[in-house]
Amino acid sequence: MKDQKQNDSIPEKLTVDIEKLVYGGEGLARTEFGVLLTPYTVPGDSILVSSIHKRKGVLHGRLQEILKPSEHRVSPFCDNFTKGCGGCQWQHIDYLEQVEIKRRIIEESIERIGKKTFKFPPLAFDPCFKGTRLRSLFHICHKNSAIGFYRFNTNDIIPIEECPLCVPSINQALSTLHENFDMLKSVNSASIITNGNDVHLHLEGRKGTPLYFDPQYIEFFTGGFKYLANGKVFLQGHSTLNGKLIEVIKDLIGEKRENLLLDLFCGVGFLSIPVSSHFNHVVGIDNQQESVQLARENAKLNGLTNMEFYRQDLGLKNCLSGISSVDVVIIDPPRSGCSKILIEELVRLSPSKIIMVSCNPTTMARDIRVFINNGYEIVSGYGIDLFPQTFHVETIVSLIKTCNTS
Repeated sequence: MKDQKQNDSIPEKLTVDIEKLVYGGEGLARTEFGVLLTPYTVPGDSILVSSIHKRKGVLHGRLQEILKPSEHRVSPFCDNFTKGCGGCQWQHIDYLEQVEIKRRIIEESIERIGKKTFKFPPLAFDPCFKGTRLRSLFHICHKNSAIGFYRFNTNDIIPIEECPLCVPSINQALSTLHENFDMLKSVNSASIITNGNDVHLHLEGRKGTPLYFDPQYIEFFTGGFKYLANGKVFLQGHSTLNGKLIEVIKDLIGEKRENLLLDLFCGVGFLSIPVSSHFNHVVGIDNQQESVQLARENAKLNGLTNMEFYRQDLGLKNCLSGISSVDVVIIDPPRSGCSKILIEELVRLSPSKIIMVSCNPTTMARDIRVFINNGYEIVSGYGIDLFPQTFHVETIVSLIKTCNTS
């Protein structure tokens, strides 16, 4: 009854000023009833919000009317966005302001969750963001004969004929899927990856059965290195900024030669292959067997003989029990971040340097806090806008061991 009374006291509509955006893409306003989050808003907007309700202690509402637009509000460039497509969340915000908002979100996340104040430099970004996405996942709805992206915050599918953020070869493959929709009766999603010319299509069956189309993998050339990948495995998907990520990792590793590099959630070896020459030995570990197999092939493709890759569930107890010591760790976990077990294993190994890479600054900040509590200190941080027009941002933080806490 207490929760019901609290909900009854919340007005149906409110006029508010948007203070800032938060990770998740929504605008935040402070009201006498508590913090209110509203999508499709911009810092500086004065708006009328309706359909207000409380969820997990926070108010949420729907943008009903813009009373006074922010100076950073712009017209969306894609009709899909105006129809509710959730592939982008920020097309209504000037792109330069998006980049600055992401920098602030990173800093605020580390300060609020990580309990550490650290200033980040301006993010690396490509102002010509259209036609830069090298991979995309499209969902299929057989009831409506639709192929597209989810509507924002729902599982409803918005039909997509063309995505202006994707490179042309992805849109060409998408067009082929539309033309052959009758052949997709047992398919619920299509993952498309391209190097700009060759395309790999990975179709996921309704019962989770994957369907492959030749070629089995395609070759990417980034930062002077070659990589094989396909639509099933993870590979960074920005045509002009993937090389910037490699450049940052190389700068953080430096010129000093160390004994062992441990690359966790290594994928196809994208981050460790370029710095392998700075170590006597490199061990890469990933949850997915196909990624591990391709990482091994990629090491051979680049003539590297000091690298080993293994499949291991990095959420299991003693997942790193076979390793007794390590000098440097690169860790690029999924959006959910690292498990407590994995962090405990890394604390046990006590590497001199940890380089964390993440597209979710909130879970990264949570994990960084544990490392700080165990004698680590942030020495550098960078952001790269690999995901323009969305709230996602690639963040790289380097930590060094400064003291023993045991």
